[in-house]
Amino acid sequence: MKYTYSLFGVFVFLCTFISASSTAAIDINVIQQIQYYSGSDTDIENSDEGNTEIINRLAAMAKIYNEDKKKILIDTFSESFDKPKLKDDIEEALSQELSEEDAKFLLEWFLSPLGRKISEEEKISHSLEHKKSRNSFIAKNQARIALVTKAWETIGTVDHKIESATTQITLLFKAVNALTPNSSQKIQQEQISNIVNSQRDSLRKYVLQNLINGSVYDYRNLSDEELNSYEKFIHNKITIKYYKTYFSTFNSSSQESMARWIKKLQALTET
Repeated sequence: MKYTYSLFGVFVFLCTFISASSTAAIDINVIQQIQYYSGSDTDIENSDEGNTEIINRLAAMAKIYNEDKKKILIDTFSESFDKPKLKDDIEEALSQELSEEDAKFLLEWFLSPLGRKISEEEKISHSLEHKKSRNSFIAKNQARIALVTKAWETIGTVDHKIESATTQITLLFKAVNALTPNSSQKIQQEQISNIVNSQRDSLRKYVLQNLINGSVYDYRNLSDEELNSYEKFIHNKITIKYYKTYFSTFNSSSQESMARWIKKLQALTET
C-alpha cells in the first residue's frame, strides 16, 4: 500500500470501472487499479530487494570468493527474475478469480479515507527514515498483537512468507549444488528436505514475530476504532480471496524464476 494519490488517477479508475462494468469478465485495467491503490505494485517492484545479500550468502556457501564470479551470479539472478511477468501473472490470476462486485468492494476500500490513511502510514513506516525504529520496535499492546496476528493468519500472509522462505532456502541449496562440480560434495535432496523441515517451527515463530512487531509499528497512529474497521475489511471473504490469490500466484511465479536461475547456473558450470 505504498503509493501516492492524484485526482487524475481516481478519475481514470472511475472511467475504467464504469466501462468494465458492462462486460462479464473483469478488465485487466480494473485489476491494475486495484494493484496500484492497494500498494501491491510497489511490493512487486521491490520484490528483488536483498538480491545482493542472497548472492553473497550463496557465494559463501559455495566457497566462491572471486568478485567477477559473484558479479556473474548477480547478473544471472537479475536476468531470471522477470518482474513484468510476475505482475502480468498476478493480474491475470486476479482477473479470473475476482467478480465485478469483488473489484468494486476492494477499490471502494482502497480509495476510502481510512484505506488511504492506512496506506500512507505504511508508506511512512517503510521509509528509510523509519527503518531503524521499525526494525527495533517490540510490540507490547496485547490487543493489537492479537488483532494483527489473526488478520495475517486469515489472509495467508504468514503462510505466504513461510512458503517463500522455505522455497528460497531449498532453491539456494540447489543453486549451491549447481555450482559444485564435485558430485560427492553435493547436498542430497533428502538432506535438503530434512534441513528445511527441521527449521519450519522456528521459521514460523520468526516470521510471525516480525510481522507482529512491524504491523503494530505501522498502525501505531491508528485509533482503536480505525483499526477495528481495518480488521473487518481484512476478514471479509472478498479480501481473503484477493490476498490468497495474490500470494499463491506470487509464490508460483517466484519459484519459476528461481528455477530459471538454477538452470542458468547449471549451464554456466557446464561451459
